[in-house]
Order: sequence, then structure tokens, then C-alpha cells
Amino acid sequence: MTTMRDTLLGVVNAIAVLALTVIAYRYTRSTARLSRLLRGATRSQSMRVYCEHGALNEELRRLQSEGRITLVGFPYDPNSRSRAIRELASPSKAQICDLNLPIGQMSFSIGEMVESEKHAEIERIVGRGNRRDVLLIDSAYKSRCACFFTRDRSDIIGNRAELEALLGFRFFHPDDDWDRFIEFLNNREVAG
Repeated sequence: MTTMRDTLLGVVNAIAVLALTVIAYRYTRSTARLSRLLRGATRSQSMRVYCEHGALNEELRRLQSEGRITLVGFPYDPNSRSRAIRELASPSKAQICDLNLPIGQMSFSIGEMVESEKHAEIERIVGRGNRRDVLLIDSAYKSRCACFFTRDRSDIIGNRAELEALLGFRFFHPDDDWDRFIEFLNNREVAG
């Protein structure tokens, strides 16, 4: 037979467990934010380069290992996560099906998955039918990248002049534009 005291103790225990769960959740989110801030502080000297998975090459990996660039990306496409792309970009207006990450690697809240003020204009330039391309570009903008590497000649590289004017960062193809990218990187390093 359960007494009033046992029932009350059960309720108090349940409340305590709930309170500890909330505290642990808030601590985890605060720790993740602090970790992101510290990572940004230690990499402030290198140029942030958004790189689509398919555009990653050995030269970009080498520049990152030398500390000249930090590769940034977000795995909107299935099987597009690469260990070489070390920093997770700020997600844009993604859907749950776009988050090709284990839950433990999500260092952001669902509430942070919002588009930037440039999203609609990016969509107009790239085309509404290219939703994931729009997400990739918007994530690069939100993540304050200096440039964007892609192999998409038609929808992204083909519209680079208009995108660069809108967003203030450069677009490069890893094969066609390598020399231009190196010149861009060198100039940024000299300018400090």
C-alpha cells in the first residue's frame, strides 16, 4: 500500500530528475557555444573557405594543414561529410532530412536553422529548383566565409558575378580557378 509520503517522495524525485535534465541540457548547449567561440578564436588567422564535398582536393587539404585556410562546410547532401572539412557551417533554412549528421555532431539548435537576409535573393539568382545549392551558399554567407569552392559550373559558377556582388565573397572552381584562388589568398594574407 502506497502512503501519501511515498507518493510525495516519488513526485519530488521526478521533479529533481527533470530539473537535472534541464540543467544538463543547458550546460551542454553553453559548452558547445563556448567550444565554437574558442575554435573561432584559435583559427582567426586563417581564411575561412566554404568547400562543397565534391570540390575538395589535395591542394585545399594542404593549405589547411599549413594553417593558411580553414575549410568550412555543411553536409546537406547525403554522404557528403568529410573529416578534412573540419568546421561545420551555420545551417541555413534546412529541413530535418537535410541534416546528414549524427545528433551528437549537431553543435547548433533547431532554432538556429534559419535563412539569412540574403536567402531570397540567392534563391532568385541560383533558381528555386536548386534548393540545396541555395542552402550551401547561404550557409557560407552566414558563416562569414571569404570564398566558396564548387564544381557546379551551371547554377553557381555560371552566376558567380551576381552572387559575388550580392554576398561579398568569391566563388572558385577547384580546377579552372586555382591560380586565381592562390592570388586571392596571397593578397588577403599580405593585406592582413
